[in-house]
Formats: sequence, structure tokens, C-alpha cells
Amino acid sequence: MQTFKDGAEIAPGVTAVTAPGHTVGHTMMRVTSGNDQLLIWTDIVHSTALQFPEPERSIAYDLDPPQAIATRKKLWTWYRPTE
Repeated sequence: MQTFKDGAEIAPGVTAVTAPGHTVGHTMMRVTSGNDQLLIWTDIVHSTALQFPEPERSIAYDLDPPQAIATRKKLWTWYRPTE
């Protein structure tokens, strides 16, 4: 096992992006190839019908609801889902 920090390159073109609030150590992965990027994230949104339009909604599984909401809102500044 090897630990890593936010921004660490896990493999060529794969970078760790912290996503705090849901669980301890919750992390997204950004995969880049040339000018193309893919952000892989899980457990940021649990109900697309509710949390995409209202990212301030939280669920019982978020260990730190205010932080989970802040993470979701930060993600929305990078990518705004189609409504």
C-alpha cells in the first residue's frame, strides 16, 4: 500500500483530486491525455434528480455534510451538469 496526497500523480496522466466530506480520504481521479481530461468521481452525488439541481442536499452517509456540500459545489464550478 502506498499513500498519496492531493495533486499526486498516481500513474502517468492520472492525478489524485481530494473530495472531502463523504468519507475519510475520499478522492477523485483526473485522467489526462493531451488536451483531453476525464474526472472520475464516486459518491459525490447520490440522487441525480435531487443533488444535481440542489447540490446543498446531503445524505446520512456523508460523514461531514457541510464539507460534502462544499465539495459538490466546488465540483460544480468545474463542471455544471446539464439540467
